[in-house]
Amino acid sequence: MRKLTKGVIYVIVSLVALTAASAALLYGFAMPVRSMPEPTGPAPVGTVVYDLTDTARRERYAQKEPAPHRTIRLQLWYPAAEPAPHAPDSEAPSPWMIDGRRQIRAIVANHGFPSFLWDHTLFMDSNSYRRAPLAAAPTAEARASTGDASGSAPAATLPVVIISHGWEGYRGLHA
Repeated sequence: MRKLTKGVIYVIVSLVALTAASAALLYGFAMPVRSMPEPTGPAPVGTVVYDLTDTARRERYAQKEPAPHRTIRLQLWYPAAEPAPHAPDSEAPSPWMIDGRRQIRAIVANHGFPSFLWDHTLFMDSNSYRRAPLAAAPTAEARASTGDASGSAPAATLPVVIISHGWEGYRGLHA
């Protein structure tokens, strides 16, 4: 009887281990950690994040009292100089989602998904560098390559502006 019990336990443990390994393998195929496409421009991409607070207004939908002041996150991307080989703030690419876990939990809760569904995105990096130094202004030669030797064409001087449309706006919409 004792040998039968050990055999049954061995089979059960083996089946549980096989099921867990299969689930992990399938999750890896279903939710892969992807690489972001490389930027196609001539310069690396720098990014900086600001949290702006409106001290004149309180957050309307806050759960705690007193409600905190309204804040909005502003993230800017810009042409950057080549990152220094040993610069601590800009040597590694910035995470794809700056607030990672907090952002992921909010997205899955809002859409009714299981909480683990987007966890794989925590391991994704963007192709931008936090607080990288600003690139030098384009030379006359670079401006001429855009078809405007004078450098006064809007295409050569104006930035690209990306605006979110409200509640569901997050960086992934524009990546």
